Order: sequence, then C-alpha cells, then structure tokens
Amino acid sequence: MDAKLSFSIEFSDPLEAKAIIRALIPETKSDITNRSQITISFNDINKKIEIKIRSIDLTSLRATINSYLRWLYAILNCIEVIKRWKIRKN
Repeated sequence: MDAKLSFSIEFSDPLEAKAIIRALIPETKSDITNRSQITISFNDINKKIEIKIRSIDLTSLRATINSYLRWLYAILNCIEVIKRWKIRKN
C-alpha cells in the first residue's frame, strides 16, 4: 500500500517561513528510514510552506507526520521566544 499526505501552512512573514524551511531541510536529507519520502518547498507567491509525505504504509506515514508536526511546533515556539526576547530587549 502507498500512503500519501500533502499539507501547506501559510505565513504572513516570508522570512519566518524560509527560516522554518532551513530548519526542516536537514531532516529530509537524513535517511533514518527508507519507508517515507518527504518534500518541502516554499511558494513565494502565496507565502506557503508545502510539505509532501509519501510512505509505504499508514504506520510510517503517521510516524512521519507526527515527527514533522513536532518539529514545526518546536521551531514555531523558538521563533516566538526570540520575538518576545527582541521586544523585551528593545
């Protein structure tokens, strides 16, 4: 069975989106498992990060989705902390 998922996240700040992509790209390069393939891209026109995941089964698709969503959550939290830190510093 082949399982696929595509989703996109729209950002108001393209620099923030590009920072997220730079943080996620190394994860797509490391082959922890050969059960999933991930593609990440940024659409400059509509300011969306697009993530496509293709897995050999639902189990590996779910695991990959969970990993990327956790990484996105962690990255977004770091960005928020940095923004608050900059506000306090000024």
